[in-house]
Amino acid sequence: MIEKARSAIILCLGDKALREVAREKTAAAMWLKLESLYMTKSLAHRLCLKQRLYSFKMTETKSIVDQLAEFNKILDDLENIEVQLEDEDKALLLLNSLPRNYEHFKDAILYGKEQDITLDEVQTSIRTKELQRQQDNKTDDNGESLNVSRGRSEKKGQSQKGKKARSKSKIGDRSKFKCFYCHKVGHFKKNCPERNRDQKSSADSADIAAISDGYESADVLVVTTSQTQKDWVMDSGCSYHMCPKKDYFETLKLKEGGTVLLGDDHPCQVQGIGTVRLKMFDNREYILKDVRYVPDLKRNLISISMFDSLGYATKTQHGVLKILNGSLVIAKGNKDKNNGLVKTLGGGSYFLTIIDDFTRRVWLYVLKDKTETYKKFRDWYTLIQNQLETKLKVLRTDNGLEFLSEQFAEFCRNQGIKRHRTVPHTPQQNGLAERMNRTILERVRCMLLGSGLSKKFWGEAATTAAYLINICKESCVLCLIFQLV
Repeated sequence: MIEKARSAIILCLGDKALREVAREKTAAAMWLKLESLYMTKSLAHRLCLKQRLYSFKMTETKSIVDQLAEFNKILDDLENIEVQLEDEDKALLLLNSLPRNYEHFKDAILYGKEQDITLDEVQTSIRTKELQRQQDNKTDDNGESLNVSRGRSEKKGQSQKGKKARSKSKIGDRSKFKCFYCHKVGHFKKNCPERNRDQKSSADSADIAAISDGYESADVLVVTTSQTQKDWVMDSGCSYHMCPKKDYFETLKLKEGGTVLLGDDHPCQVQGIGTVRLKMFDNREYILKDVRYVPDLKRNLISISMFDSLGYATKTQHGVLKILNGSLVIAKGNKDKNNGLVKTLGGGSYFLTIIDDFTRRVWLYVLKDKTETYKKFRDWYTLIQNQLETKLKVLRTDNGLEFLSEQFAEFCRNQGIKRHRTVPHTPQQNGLAERMNRTILERVRCMLLGSGLSKKFWGEAATTAAYLINICKESCVLCLIFQLV
């Protein structure tokens, strides 16, 4: 129980807090250490929190909802050290922290109520106002898109007293317009000769290209080029930004910075820390800070956890990974499939489990690729026909593409096997198989951890786990599976 409590605390802590309590051996000691760090009731800490509260100001570039959460966190910190504030004072501080575009809203709250105002009422009104503003912005965007179409004469093809029938769009004197790319007068950005030249140069060469919004030097996106070795990959499991190319660093301080463990437990030495300048396709440049120089790496890695520690949020939707600063999208890139699968000694990357619903006996096959699923299933069906002199009546699977091929469906039709498929994205309907896979994986982790073997032995461990499951007693049939099958 003590170890479970300690593990629960560790799982809830960020990297910074975890370093502070890593040396503590018990859950109680870790709790006391955290309390001394973050719940101290000293005068300096109390004044610091009060200063943060009284100087708190919201900005228009960040999400109002996120800033409300930040305000409430400050209030919670004050309550934890037993600092009490009147509810009306909290509401007034919140109103005064609103950005300039909320001035009329603030006046309506302050002078439009005859009764006392409360913090909950103010926060509810702010959230409602924010939803309304977002809806209005969407409506304005749709309206603007209708107003930029090219003008036409209603009497197309008819002469109008010597005038041409087709009207022309009027954009005014071009000499008054300023290009947002080169900042010269006389043309628009889309017609900028310098921009077109830079884009052509970027397409011909294999230089690094990044996408960013230009708000801060640390705002960077996934970088993609035609050469895999020069790709910058956003990795959710990477602790730091890392780069194996020394010539990519703008500044580099060479020093022994510890060891980095890769997915296959291979150690790589960190030989320095520096900054990398990423050049965008439109010729803007941004700096990625605190990048580790690791010569033995194969890829350039951008750490999502580093963005998280800086206060950014990440969102994955429809195969696109976004990094958000409040409601503002500062980074966006296409999500790539997982290429970090640890292969077995025989080259396997997946495993297929086939489970008898009555006896719970499990057959496990290690696959090099998911396309081998049909062949393994056909071999298994031949095995049970010869060894058990029985036939399969019903096959229940999820909607994985490996089970939906025409070849697989034709085999089941020819053999008279009835198919049951789960509803897409509903693994609960295939609970027996899902729980069995979880049981096998848990035993694989235990065996590899206890034996100290490399992860590439997971195939052998999974086969052993399936064997142990088959020879153990099942409560639902109250006998050994091997005695039934």
